[in-house]
Amino acid sequence: MRSTLIILFFLANSLNCLSQTDSISTIDFGPFYVKAPQSWHKFTMKCIDCFCAGLTNNYDTLDFIYGNKVSKETNSTVGIYLKDRNKYALNFGGNNIKNKIIANHILNSVHFNKTYVDTVYFPGTRNIFFIETIDKCRKTGLYREYFENGNLKSVGNYLNDDENGEWKYYGTDGSLNNVILYKKGEVIASTMH
Repeated sequence: MRSTLIILFFLANSLNCLSQTDSISTIDFGPFYVKAPQSWHKFTMKCIDCFCAGLTNNYDTLDFIYGNKVSKETNSTVGIYLKDRNKYALNFGGNNIKNKIIANHILNSVHFNKTYVDTVYFPGTRNIFFIETIDKCRKTGLYREYFENGNLKSVGNYLNDDENGEWKYYGTDGSLNNVILYKKGEVIASTMH
């Protein structure tokens, strides 16, 4: 009788935990999104050569690293490792997770976006390093790169990861230094200023 009561208490408590979860919302990280209870919110971290961020409900925290040099190795107690259509990998997980059921639902809801705009900042600042558009994991469309002082460094277009069309390159003072015409990554013409 006592063991039956303990089991019933455990089941009721588990159902109560699940019923107390708030409604599900979509949390968009740019290259991908996840479905999570509304009590979870996203945060960003500073990384070099990759995108790092995560989400938390102030009790459990899941964080990730996303980029082209991401390892499968992890110290996470719950987590996933996924590759998107080309060269980028996602290592997403967490440690000391109290509600592993919700954490696993979030991790299993990862969906890669086909097109997104990626803005990368200089480490430790809010100064933009570059802005690019990614479509199906390839650079496409307008690309802008900046010097740390905020001046434009280069501007041009990508087509399937290759420079395409007219690209302009500037000096740190904002003066135009060079204009290069590309076709599928190959230099067609170049003009120095």
